[in-house]
Amino acid sequence: MSRWDWQQDDGHLAHQTPAAVMPRDALDLRDEDGPDLDLVLTVHQKLIAGIDPKKLAPLPPDQAREAVYAAAKRIMADVCPEVVGEGRDQVLEAVADEVLGLGPIEKLVRDPAVSEIMVNAPDLVYWEEAGVIYRSRIRFRDD
Repeated sequence: MSRWDWQQDDGHLAHQTPAAVMPRDALDLRDEDGPDLDLVLTVHQKLIAGIDPKKLAPLPPDQAREAVYAAAKRIMADVCPEVVGEGRDQVLEAVADEVLGLGPIEKLVRDPAVSEIMVNAPDLVYWEEAGVIYRSRIRFRDD
């Protein structure tokens, strides 16, 4: 048998999926309600246009993140003052991850329980934890 098996939904053959992937109820456990990607793009572009990478480069990672976060927060106050609370924090985290890390998969990269991350397409991201592969809801904005 190949490493691909047909997965059953209520007794009917539904679609082909890797045999190692857990059943549907184990899928989509990470990043269920991500930030508004259009807003992340807007803030990110304004931040990149106004930030001096030479000033960020010598900073320790924590200080660089704080500087990016503070600059992005000021931009958000101008661009979209109505976005507050958790929504604002999600956008700020996403922008910092875009500028300083690996974008939307940064949370998985920082998670010590995750042993592997597989990006098969902009909207098809899997991660492995304790030998089990899970599908994520993480999406990249583009290729």
